[in-house]
Amino acid sequence: MAIRFALAWIFVCSLAAATTAQATTPLRCEGGKLKSAGKYDYCRLKALAKSAQTGAAADYSKCNTQFGSKWNSIEEAAGGLCPTNGDESGIQAFISQHTDDLAAALAGGPLSNCPADLATCSNDLSTCDGSLDATTANLTNLLQQPDGVQCRPKLGNGESDDVLGQPRRL
Repeated sequence: MAIRFALAWIFVCSLAAATTAQATTPLRCEGGKLKSAGKYDYCRLKALAKSAQTGAAADYSKCNTQFGSKWNSIEEAAGGLCPTNGDESGIQAFISQHTDDLAAALAGGPLSNCPADLATCSNDLSTCDGSLDATTANLTNLLQQPDGVQCRPKLGNGESDDVLGQPRRL
């Protein structure tokens, strides 16, 4: 009886351990990707610092190679259980843009402000939409003659076409 109890206890514990390991795989993957992204960002900034000091072009080849291989190994180790998969190129492009923007700002350029740029763009779109609505209303009013009969386009012979199903007025 004691042997059965011990075997049952081992089975329950191994089942709980497997469930815990599976539940933490996405978290480990996320953590690994964050570390890899941080190392890639740091590597690019080091290359940019060296470039700024020497005047030579920044060499990111080491950064790109390490990032790509590490990112793929993290996703493979997780067996498809990462919160995101196949996002290496998007994350790499995001980090590259970030480091390039930071280097440009530190060299005396403007610091990009995406939320403010987006707000400006949205306001411009709202203004444009409002102008379009006003223009459409004005056009509708202009197409109405004072007696309520709509204007008709001219034909090549100078007469109006009866496009609205109403009799022609001469």
